[in-house]
Amino acid sequence: MPSSEAAAALGQSLSRIYGPEIALRYYDLNDPEVQTAHAETIAELRQDRLPFPAIFLDGELIYAGAINLLRVLAAVGRAYGHR
Repeated sequence: MPSSEAAAALGQSLSRIYGPEIALRYYDLNDPEVQTAHAETIAELRQDRLPFPAIFLDGELIYAGAINLLRVLAAVGRAYGHR
């Protein structure tokens, strides 16, 4: 499943679980505006050899790699629970 479709499914699940408290923003790295706006973060992820997509909660990296709905929801739950 393409990342954009997986992100949409993830966004729906997050909305059902957390309501408006957690919002998903999907950034397509093929978009030159996204590349420019997030160049530092992209460079840091590449330097650390982390896979894309990367998922952040309040600016903290909580998951990197192919979107597996259950694993991502678990990572969000752990990170959100620590706030």
